[in-house]
Amino acid sequence: MTNKLEKPYTTDQYAEFAHQANENNKILQEFDNAIWAVNPYEKVTADGIVYLEEDYLNAQKELRVAEIKNSLDALDLKTVRCLRTIASSSGEELTTEKTFLENLEEQACQLRTELAELS
Repeated sequence: MTNKLEKPYTTDQYAEFAHQANENNKILQEFDNAIWAVNPYEKVTADGIVYLEEDYLNAQKELRVAEIKNSLDALDLKTVRCLRTIASSSGEELTTEKTFLENLEEQACQLRTELAELS
């Protein structure tokens, strides 16, 4: 999606631009010569789009928290699969799976630490 719709534009063009902006959680800012669709942490100035630092940092933090939670969910699934394999294994295969499980737990611990720091 383009961030700018320059005048003159038709009613249909405006409606499509506004619809796309809404779908992408953008805010419309209207000016004499154009309409801009910007993120909530952005502002349009004469120099172009400027990030509102605090809002931008909060948005980035929220994205990182979501990424960490998704990664932890994926690690949980891998751990369950690994535990199933351990339950039915013996010998060398058992040692390999335990090492894999320890690595998964270490990754999860690092992600939980980062998540705690962000909270």
